[in-house]
Parts: sequence; structure tokens; C-alpha cells
Amino acid sequence: MHNIVVPSTADILNLININPRKYVAENRNKNARNVFAIFRGCCQNIGPEVDYSAGIISLFFNGLADSPRYDIDENVDLKIDDYAWLLARAKFGLAPQE
Repeated sequence: MHNIVVPSTADILNLININPRKYVAENRNKNARNVFAIFRGCCQNIGPEVDYSAGIISLFFNGLADSPRYDIDENVDLKIDDYAWLLARAKFGLAPQE
């Protein structure tokens, strides 16, 4: 069993000049987190038998994508500000590792 790892985002935020406080209300977005989990990335048409990400990507697109409060999409062409607002609305970001 692997532990959950939360990588530091400080370098990325500084690079793209984002202030996270802009996207978080005083109540820490407790009422505004209406997206349970998001995923943006490759391979909507990948099957569960493919080794890539041990079939997890297939589960995202073929199971969770139609579930309420999940935001699963291949589209990564969001503007930085739009993506930051989406992240602020989400409780979790899904990031499977190969």
C-alpha cells in the first residue's frame, strides 16, 4: 500500500504568478467546493486492459466521468485563471501514477 503524497506547488505557483488566496474565501471554500474530484489529462479511449496507469484512467473516463460532482475531461486548454478557479471548487484532484 502506498501513502498519499501531496507535492509542493510553490514553484509552479510562483512560476505562473498565481496567488492561491485569490481563489479561497475566508471560510476556506467550505460551501463552494461543489466538485468532489477533478481529473484533466490523456486517454479517454484507453481500455482497462492497457498497462498505462494500471487501468485507473479507464475507470475515470468510463465510470466516474458520468458521476455527479466529478469533473473528468481530456480538455486541458483552460486558461490558468479558469483552471485555478476549478481547482478551488474541487475537494480532490486525481493524479494516477504509472
